Amino acid sequence: FRHTAIAALFGLRHVLLAVNKLDRADYDAELYGDIADEYRAHAARLGIDNVVCIPLAAATGENLVVRSPNFAWYD
Repeated sequence: FRHTAIAALFGLRHVLLAVNKLDRADYDAELYGDIADEYRAHAARLGIDNVVCIPLAAATGENLVVRSPNFAWYD
């Protein structure tokens, strides 16, 4: 959250949030949604209204370049 506050101070208004390590949470769509919603609310309080969230599992490379079937619920 601190990095978002710093980004807002620099005037950034667009953020791409990588929600990582979802492989450790069994690719839980609800957990991802909760994290994305909480982050978007925090960013909005700082004046950042354009936030794109992407679920991924960087350790296995899932959803980094090619859509992973483990994230079939992500649009």
